[in-house]
Amino acid sequence: MIDALAAKTREARDLNELLERKVDARTAELEAVNKELEAFAYTVSHDLRAPLRAMVFACDQLDNPADDVTQGEAFDRLRRNINRMDELIEGILILSRTQRQELKREHVDLTAIANELVKLMQDGESRHGASITVAPDMATTGDRRFLT
Repeated sequence: MIDALAAKTREARDLNELLERKVDARTAELEAVNKELEAFAYTVSHDLRAPLRAMVFACDQLDNPADDVTQGEAFDRLRRNINRMDELIEGILILSRTQRQELKREHVDLTAIANELVKLMQDGESRHGASITVAPDMATTGDRRFLT
């Protein structure tokens, strides 16, 4: 009877240790997922702020027009950045569903994407004399939704 009790005690201790290892592993997984979520949230907030800054800049130009900016140009700037923010939000939604969707591989014109991003950056900032040059004919194959 003592041997049976000792065996049951060892079995309970082994099961307890196994359970503790599983809890530790799950805790580590949860911490890793939380870090990824935090990084994702930071990236999303940063990416969404750029078009917002550009929209504020365009509104300021409408409110205090400068000689070199027409009302139409300011509205165009607003439209472009609203569209960019919509694209970013759509990208976030697509990314959230990536595990349920198949990647679409296609030819992607990186030069066009880079030129659009440069235009958006210039819209959001006053000109400081910086010059950006985008290499021509850059392309890749990939899922356009994750490259823009």
